[in-house]
Amino acid sequence: MFCSASNRTHGATDRTLGVTFIAYGVIVQILYVVDMSVMCKQKYRQLACYKIMIALGVYDMASISVNSLLTGYFWIVGANYCTNPTLIYVSGSIAIGLWCGACMNCFVLVINRLLDVWSKIHMKRVSSDELSETIIWSNLNCVISCISDRSVFGGNRTYLILTIPLCYGMYFSLFTQPLLFNSDQSAWYFYTFTPNHYIEEFLSYPHIANNLIVVVTTCLLYVQYCRILLQVSKGSTRISFAQKSFFVQCTFICMINLACSLIYVYMEFFTPPFFFVHLGHITWQLGNGE
Repeated sequence: MFCSASNRTHGATDRTLGVTFIAYGVIVQILYVVDMSVMCKQKYRQLACYKIMIALGVYDMASISVNSLLTGYFWIVGANYCTNPTLIYVSGSIAIGLWCGACMNCFVLVINRLLDVWSKIHMKRVSSDELSETIIWSNLNCVISCISDRSVFGGNRTYLILTIPLCYGMYFSLFTQPLLFNSDQSAWYFYTFTPNHYIEEFLSYPHIANNLIVVVTTCLLYVQYCRILLQVSKGSTRISFAQKSFFVQCTFICMINLACSLIYVYMEFFTPPFFFVHLGHITWQLGNGE
């Protein structure tokens, strides 16, 4: 019904940008296949953090298929909602579900990392006679030991926890406003840009909540994670190579995802300049291609 007043003509085309997006998507997918083949080895897969990262890799590979490969095709043909309504609606529903599911997956990952470093600090404090003799530290150690990395994510419990991001993403795919590509506007929006319809009709408040609560909270937790790692590095407990790599990767993911989430919230309420639109889409691609 949104396209009844539209002339259903194709929009702006940009073959250079389309080919660039497709090339980027192909390269990232190849790199992900190599990376996933390593992470899926038994010695890594038995660790909870790698299980979570493998799941995140699946989200990212699927997202790259939409925001790079399919978007590149849309740029080449000049697609908009009224020229390809079914394809754009379905792919947009999948895209928003993948984005929000990946956001929740990142939240689970940072919780896992925090519990891991807290467990190490707990063990260090238990070994200190001065601290372990106090009632306060004894109670705190008891609490930390009860919610340690192994107790929450041990065994197959990680797979159970990973159903939370899965269900969360499915909710956005099935029950919220999908993203809709428009080549004339250079990006994916929640708005169809058809005549006689207004942007207020297409606001996605669940998406806004996800970007402002889940993503921002995750970033704040990553800041806390980095702070704890720095504290641990000053003591006798050494930071492993894996923890250092997580530190770098988590910092980069945090910065990119925060920028992407805030830009797309801004785009729901205001008409941004084109460079801002392209920046938002590029951060979306980078967030899935790290």
